[in-house]
Order: sequence, then C-alpha cells, then structure tokens
Amino acid sequence: MTFDYKQHVRKPNELGAGKGGSVSTMLRDVNAFQYYMDWLNKGPPVGENYFFQSGTCGPKSSLICRGQPRWIYVRNIPTGRISCTNTKYKNIRGIIPGLFEDVDDIDFIPTINNFNGKGSAVNDKCVLRKALVGNAGKQYYIRKCSPPDTYPKCYLELFNSKPKPSSFFSSRNLSLIIIVLFIFLIIKFFKSSN
Repeated sequence: MTFDYKQHVRKPNELGAGKGGSVSTMLRDVNAFQYYMDWLNKGPPVGENYFFQSGTCGPKSSLICRGQPRWIYVRNIPTGRISCTNTKYKNIRGIIPGLFEDVDDIDFIPTINNFNGKGSAVNDKCVLRKALVGNAGKQYYIRKCSPPDTYPKCYLELFNSKPKPSSFFSSRNLSLIIIVLFIFLIIKFFKSSN
C-alpha cells in the first residue's frame, strides 16, 4: 500500500505565502506557517491502514484461524491515543502525534530480545480480528486472522525515578516536542535540497 502525503497538504503558494517584504505578505506567511503547524500537530488525520499476509497462524490460534494465512495489521492513520496517558485526544491527530503512535506500536523489548536471539521470533498466535482498512477519507471494516493487538506500554515506568506519565505529556511539553521536531524537519529539508 502507498499513501501520498503530499497530495493532502496545500502548497505555500496556495496559502498566499510569498517572497515580498510587505506586512501583508508577512501576515500571509504567518498564516501559512500556522496552517502547517496545525496540520502537523492537530491533523486532519491522514495515512492508510491495511493488512499484509505473512506466514501461517499456529496451533495456539483461535480455532477458526489455525492453519490459516496470518495477516499483519498496519495502522498508519493517527487515532489520537498517546501512551502513558490512557486518554484518546480528538484534536492531536496530525503527522507528529501519528509518529509517536507508530513508535508506541513497536513493542521494543520483544524486538530487542528477537535481535539478541532470546525472543519469540514470530507471534503465530492469531485471532479473527475486525479492523478498519483504507485511507483516512474512505475506511471500511474487514476481518482477518491476525495476531491480537498489543497496546502501547508505558515504558516510563521502567525508570527508577517514577515520573508522572501525565506530566511528560502536558500541553506545554508536547508543544515543545512538536516545535523541536518541526525545526529538525526544516533543517533536514534544507540540507537535502542543497
């Protein structure tokens, strides 16, 4: 599956951004910048959810899935759920919160164990699961034999200092993280264009 993100975001000239030095041009530039910040932070949610086939469901699977093709679910459309908060946010479903969700979806401790040869390399335990597939504009439910969801874990609990999870994801800290990531993306863009 492929999803072309650039088809879903407006270009600077479509937003009135320009090269002039006038106050009106500066105001349009600020409005364009605000549009991009909102798009990166708040959304709209974009992406594509899909299944891909990988292997066969094992003997510990639900009865209906044993011996059936194993389908892996890929969720790329942001849901607004941020780990360690147990809250689903409706207004932060942009690209950057979506990246946080994608990182949360990777349960890194079993992955590290697999790389070290100590883990279970393949989870072949499947259940019949119903999941949304398609792009953010057109989604529908389908059922496939797939490993069950592993919900994001709050790895902040692993540290001895026991920080309050909700304090890390305060609106102030989340805004600072988004600004730093945005600056990093701008630097990366300018370096790649040179």
